[in-house]
Amino acid sequence: MTTVVIPALIEACNIKLVIELAKRSPAVGEIVVDDDGSIDDTRDCAVRSGARVVTSSLLGKGASMEDGFLESNGDIVVFLDGDLRGLASDLIERLVEPIQDGSADFVKARFSRSAARVTILTAKPLIETFFPELAYFAQPLGAIIAVRRSALERLTFEADYGVDLALLIDARFLGLRLAEVDIGHLEHHSQTLEALGKMAKQVARALLHRAEKHGRLHIRQVREVEEIERQTDLPARFDRK
Repeated sequence: MTTVVIPALIEACNIKLVIELAKRSPAVGEIVVDDDGSIDDTRDCAVRSGARVVTSSLLGKGASMEDGFLESNGDIVVFLDGDLRGLASDLIERLVEPIQDGSADFVKARFSRSAARVTILTAKPLIETFFPELAYFAQPLGAIIAVRRSALERLTFEADYGVDLALLIDARFLGLRLAEVDIGHLEHHSQTLEALGKMAKQVARALLHRAEKHGRLHIRQVREVEEIERQTDLPARFDRK
């Protein structure tokens, strides 16, 4: 059985759409919405839409994801954001297929979107510097993830917006089989620059903690990546002459 976990904060206008998508999937047997202290009707809308609703024990995206997971029962856990719009009708099937066919334990969604400033300006440069083997992931901060339950139980949830990247890094170092699947184009709520700055700080902090944990937080790592980039760029430099 697949459980869909939806961390949500002030999503009364949109949560029904995400829940309805999950309900249409034959793979889904349970939907858990973890309310992160909403001051609107998010909780009531989720209940009326057929989800089981729990309240986060600690405000923060990662805390909500973990609390939702702890309340779940599925052998596969899919995480979706409560503000997602434009979702493909077969999104969940695409996510869980690599787990069901035995080729992956941890699946990230790849998608296009109109704005991804924290990803482009913070996450990707730091990943390319400290964890270049993960640089191929198009959306390292994307919270659309499917994970085998037995694998997820071995991972550590950050409490804040650093959670998605931290899970990906930890999964790689635990030797979990990683996959990325395309789910098309998505839309999220736009964030203020102040909110994006806070998010960027949390993402950077989580990545640097993981870099220290896994022996990557030293100048030698930076120099090695710089040399690889220099060697890679040499043919392009000569071509321009």
